Amino acid sequence: MLVRSVYNCSRSGANGADANIYRAMETAELSLTDIRWDKTREVKEQHYITTFTEVKKFVRNALRNGLEKIKHRATEQEVDRIKEMQCTLNKFHFYHKSELDIIINTANGIFGKNGLVEG
Repeated sequence: MLVRSVYNCSRSGANGADANIYRAMETAELSLTDIRWDKTREVKEQHYITTFTEVKKFVRNALRNGLEKIKHRATEQEVDRIKEMQCTLNKFHFYHKSELDIIINTANGIFGKNGLVEG
């Protein structure tokens, strides 16, 4: 939803707008603790990191482009919050899905309040 609102597109309208990318990350996270997956812990962790990094890249790009679109109508606090979230996403070893979800939800709220809506 975040990518769709920033780029005002449907699920196939921009890189990252397809929810299947996010779902792949969720599945990879679940596999970390699922003993039925016949992969080593290292393989599961690498798969999670790879899928998480892809989602993180799309979220980071959406924050950058969304901020550019709303910077003249957003409050100073909203702009600062988006910049904080960008800093968090730029951390090399940031792989916490729960924190990423908070960033996505917060950004959706800020962007929606400032006129960006899903296409």
